[in-house]
Amino acid sequence: MKRQLVSPSPLMGYIVVGGTGFVVDGGVMQLLFSLGSWDALYARAVSFPIAVTVTWLLNRNWTFNSGGEKTSHKRYWLYLITQLIGAGVNVLVFSLLIKTVPGVSDYPLIALAAGSITALVVTYTLSTYVIFTTPYNA
Repeated sequence: MKRQLVSPSPLMGYIVVGGTGFVVDGGVMQLLFSLGSWDALYARAVSFPIAVTVTWLLNRNWTFNSGGEKTSHKRYWLYLITQLIGAGVNVLVFSLLIKTVPGVSDYPLIALAAGSITALVVTYTLSTYVIFTTPYNA
């Protein structure tokens, strides 16, 4: 029998996974921004899809413990759409802070954190009530 790790609660698991996604997103973005001299917005275009894939795998297998029939490609696409909605919220907050708050453009991780926290509320709600509720066999 295969033993699966289960998060203490979906919200705590989602926060841990979100933190992991933040490190992946922020790490890739910061490397491209600092070492590659990329514009912060372009760096996010690269870092975001990498972070989404990492969080999908962790949320599917740990946070919501939805292996087996719940891991269909269609469920991944629903997750991706949810994350894109969250990304829209995230990027909106990120961009507004970068463009309107003096000094934030020099420290884009501040804007990334604010955008990520805002998007967390949206994506957790959608993940809990839409993506990982019941088996998705369509």
